[in-house]
Amino acid sequence: MAELLSDLLPELQLIKRLHQGERYMVSRGIRQQDQLPVVIKQLNTGLSPQEASEAQHLLQHEYELLQSLDIDGVIRPVSQQFFVADSNSPDTPSSDTHSSLENTTHTSVSRNNFGQTDSGLYTLFNDHSGICLRELIQQKRYRWHQWLPVAVQLSKVLGQIHNKQIIHKQISPDNLLLNPDSNKVEVIDFTLATRLSREQIHWQNSQLKSGILPYIAPEQTGRINRSIDYRTDFYSLGVTLYELMTGSLPFSSSDRLELIHRHIAKQPQAPHQINSDLPEALSQIIMKLMAKDASMRYQSSYGLTYDLQQCLEQWHKNGQIDNFKLATQDLPERFVLPQKLYGRHNLIQQLTSSYDQNVRGEASIVMISGYAGIGKSSLVHEIRQYINEHNGHFISGKFAQFGRNRPYAAILQALQSFIRQLLTESKANVSHWRQLILEALGSNGQVVIKLIPELELIIGPQPGVPKLPPAEEKNRFSRIFLRLLRVFASKEQPLVIFLDDLHWADLSSIALLEALAQYKASAVNQPRDTNRDIGTHKGNAQSDNEQQTLSYLMLIGSYRDEEVHNTHPLRGLLEKLRQLPIKLLEQQLKPLTLRQIKSLLADTLCYPAEKCTELATICLEKTQGNPFFLNQFLSTLQDDGLIYANQNGWYWDKKAIEAQAMSDNVVDLMVNKIQRLETETQKVLRLASCIGSPFSLRTLSIVYKKSPTDTAAHLWQALAERLIIPLDDNYRLTGYLKAGSGSGHIENP
Repeated sequence: MAELLSDLLPELQLIKRLHQGERYMVSRGIRQQDQLPVVIKQLNTGLSPQEASEAQHLLQHEYELLQSLDIDGVIRPVSQQFFVADSNSPDTPSSDTHSSLENTTHTSVSRNNFGQTDSGLYTLFNDHSGICLRELIQQKRYRWHQWLPVAVQLSKVLGQIHNKQIIHKQISPDNLLLNPDSNKVEVIDFTLATRLSREQIHWQNSQLKSGILPYIAPEQTGRINRSIDYRTDFYSLGVTLYELMTGSLPFSSSDRLELIHRHIAKQPQAPHQINSDLPEALSQIIMKLMAKDASMRYQSSYGLTYDLQQCLEQWHKNGQIDNFKLATQDLPERFVLPQKLYGRHNLIQQLTSSYDQNVRGEASIVMISGYAGIGKSSLVHEIRQYINEHNGHFISGKFAQFGRNRPYAAILQALQSFIRQLLTESKANVSHWRQLILEALGSNGQVVIKLIPELELIIGPQPGVPKLPPAEEKNRFSRIFLRLLRVFASKEQPLVIFLDDLHWADLSSIALLEALAQYKASAVNQPRDTNRDIGTHKGNAQSDNEQQTLSYLMLIGSYRDEEVHNTHPLRGLLEKLRQLPIKLLEQQLKPLTLRQIKSLLADTLCYPAEKCTELATICLEKTQGNPFFLNQFLSTLQDDGLIYANQNGWYWDKKAIEAQAMSDNVVDLMVNKIQRLETETQKVLRLASCIGSPFSLRTLSIVYKKSPTDTAAHLWQALAERLIIPLDDNYRLTGYLKAGSGSGHIENP
C-alpha cells in the first residue's frame, strides 16, 4: 500500500489506512520533506459526480473553518492539495479552480493507483497518534471510570468549539481520537460544522449518512419543528458517552426510518440499568444530555464539565460517586430564544384532533388566518411529529407573492416533496408505489412528469399526451390531481397537505382546491359511490383506487386575513367551504399576551416569570405581541448589549432600553436591521426578496450576475441575522421579508 501511495504522491509515505467511510478515506502517513507525521483525508472511491462534488465542497469547507481555529483538542490542517493524473491532461484543474482554494498547494502526478481516481482533493492534518474511540470501544480496553476523564476533556473541548460560534453536528466515537500515552482527546471531521447559531434541517437532508444516524439529535432528523443549535452537540455527546460507559448504543435498528423515529419518540434505557457498575449520578448526566427537548439538556459546557468533574473528584477521593443535584452551575452560554410555541396549546390540540378524525376517515379541512409573523406556519409544522408518529405523511408548499403567473406552484411543490420522500424508501416500496401510480395515471403520466420531473425516477419514461385547449387542460390536471391524491392518501397512511400563504394563490389553484373540497363533500354524502365519474378519462383504465374516496386526506391552508379583501378569490373559496357538508376548522391566531411573553422570557433568561414583568411589558408595547417581531426585538436588544450576561445569569438595563432611540414600530426596527447590513448583502437580499421564498442559490447567483461562491459570501450576513434560513439546497425568507414589505426598504446601492 505504501508503494502505491508513493506512486501517486511521492512526497508522502503511506503507513496505514485508518478509516473508509461513505465520503472519505483516511490514512496515516509521513510527509517525506520534513518527516512530519500526517493524516491524509481524501475523497472515497465509487462516488457519483454529484456525490464527489458535494464531498469536495465539504472538504474545502472543513479546511477553511479549521484554519481559523486554534484549540487544544481540535485537529489542525497542514495543507490542502489537488492531485491529478497528468498535468497536461484535460482533467487538470484550471487556474480558476486553483484560485478558489487559498493557501493550498497542487501536485501533478503520473499514476493514480491510490484511490482509483484521476483527480481529487485531499487534506493533510497533523498526526498526534490518536486512536479512534470506535476502535477502543471494540477492543474493550477501558472501564467506565477510565472513560470519565475523557468525558471531562470532551466537555471542555466542545465548550471551546462552541465559544468560537461553531456547531460540530457529528460528535460520535468515529470523530473523536484519544492518545493512550498522553490521554489527550482530539475532535475531528468538521465537514458538516456550521458557524450559524441555528439551522433548520429538512427531513430529506442528504448529509445524514447512515454512520452518523445512531448519534443524531431529534432536531437533526428534520421531522420535528425544531432547529439545531449548539445543544445538538450535547445530545450526540450523550449518545457517545452512553456507548462508552455501557458498550452499547441507546438506539439501534437496521431500518433507517425506525432509528430516526426512536431518536424522536422513544426513551432509552438508563445506562446504569445496562451497566450495573455505573453510578446513577453519571447515568443521570448522560440521560440529561440526551433529552429530546434541547431546553431540558445541559445549556452550557461549563455546567456539564462541573458535574462531570464532581463525579471524577468523588471517584478519586472515595472510590464511589453519590447522587447529587445536577446542573447547579448550568447557565445558558448563549442567548437562545425558546423554539416551543407559547399561547398555542389549545390550537395544537385542535389540529391533532382534526388529524385523529382524518385517520378515522372523517374528511376535514383546516383554515388558519392571522397577521404576518403571527406564527401560522410554525403552528402547523408543530404537528408534523405527531403525524409522523401516527404513520401519516406530511407535505407542504408555499405560494409566493410574485409567483401568481405559475399555476399550482405550491401544490406542485407539495407533491414534489412527497415524490422525493418516496424515492428514499426501499426498492420494494418504490416498486409498490410505481404500480399504484401507473394504475392511477394510465396514459397521463407524462402530464405529471412535465410538472414534477422526479416522478419519472419512479414510474419511468411515459408516452406523450395530446395537447388540449386551456380549459380542457385544467380539467385534465384536476382529474389527475385527484387520482394521485387517492393513491397517496390511504387508511394505512393518511396524508396531510399544508398550503401556506393562500392569499397569494393563483386562480387555477383556488379553482382546484374548490374542486377538491366539493369532491370530499360528495364523498361525505356518498362515501362509497362507485358510479362517480370523477377521475375517469377517455382511453384510461379505471383502477381500484378509482373507487376510493379522499377521506384520509387532511387539507390545511393558511392566509393573512388583512390581505383577503371582499373581492379576493380566496374569500369566495372560504364562503363555499363554509356551505359544504364537510368538517371545516377555522383558526384565527391572536397576538401573545403579557403572561405568555413573561413565560417566554422566563424560559430564555432562566428566571421566575414574575421577575420578567418589566421587560415583558416593554416587549408587549414594542411588538404588540407578534411572535416574529418579539424574537427580532429581543435579539436586537441582546446584539446592542441591552440584554447581557455575567457569571450570575442574564440581566437587562431597563433605563437604557427605555432611553434607547428605538422605534415603537417594529417594522421600522426591521428596516433598521436590514440597513445595517453591508451594501452587497442588502443588494443580494433585495433580489432574493423579489425572487420569493424559497429560492435557490443558483437562481439568485444568475440574477445577481455573480458566481455562486460570491453570492453565498454576500448572503452570509443575512444568514447570521436569520433574515433568511438555509433549507438544504434552497433558502427561505423569514416572515418579514416573505411579506414582501422588506424589499421596499432595502436601499439600492
